[in-house]
Amino acid sequence: MLVIGLLLCWLTGPDLRDHFSTSLPAVVQGALSGLLMLVVVVVVVDAPVSPFAGLQEDMEQLRALFKEAKPVDFVFMSVMAGVGEEVLFRGFLLHHGVAWLGAPMGLALSSLLFGLVHALSLAYVIFASVLGLALGLLYLWSGNLLVPIVAHGVYDVAALWYLVRLRRESPRVMP
Repeated sequence: MLVIGLLLCWLTGPDLRDHFSTSLPAVVQGALSGLLMLVVVVVVVDAPVSPFAGLQEDMEQLRALFKEAKPVDFVFMSVMAGVGEEVLFRGFLLHHGVAWLGAPMGLALSSLLFGLVHALSLAYVIFASVLGLALGLLYLWSGNLLVPIVAHGVYDVAALWYLVRLRRESPRVMP
């Protein structure tokens, strides 16, 4: 996704250098946002009564997929996803969506497309679309692509660690 995002930005804009600034505050904002996203997800998905009970099966599939992964694998996959997906979905799609459709529709479209790329189930598409919305809002708020990149990477590492190493087998959840 990184190569596709960079190629599309190179061909049509934007110049990502204008939307990317390395700074300690951006890293801290991204890291704290990623951890906050994880806390919200854990509370909502693993609550004893949750409207997202259907995600429990998806979480078990992901746990099985990553159960043999090492911490370095979590970090590598998360960094690659954070950079690649954010360049494509926020750096390219959100930028052009906002320019063509306005902020609300551009944000909605890029978030939905982000969700569709994560299509494990309908519940997971909705779940990923909401996460994409949060990442898009972070980008629009900060104006710095580094903030959602760090948030995405931190969220993914922490979520994978929680899912594979800390989370108990399917908690009983009532729909």
